[in-house]
Amino acid sequence: MRSWKPCQQREHIERIYADSRRQPTFLFKFSPHCPLSAYMWEVFQEFLKAHSVYPCWRVDVIQHREVSQEIARRTGIRHESPQVLLFYRDRVVWHGSHWEIDEEAIREALHSLSESP
Repeated sequence: MRSWKPCQQREHIERIYADSRRQPTFLFKFSPHCPLSAYMWEVFQEFLKAHSVYPCWRVDVIQHREVSQEIARRTGIRHESPQVLLFYRDRVVWHGSHWEIDEEAIREALHSLSESP
């Protein structure tokens, strides 16, 4: 059983925001033609195995370009690939791309949420 949901339609973006109202929610943006995307997906999946309580969505930025562009427009965060966005309470509270996607950075972002009012 996979621990992520595909983000393939604009309606899925609404579901990401809805998930984020209940708990921190991740979105992984990737290109299927990029070796670094494949590698960082492996890294991120290791994180998900240990933290499966958090919803995770994944968008193929080539096949679903319009969805990826809508995410960039709505969040105000420039598109990169690979990229992880952490949504919480209807906003992006952390994002990282390329080599910034590592377990320590993600854990720190989650920890900072528990310290905020």
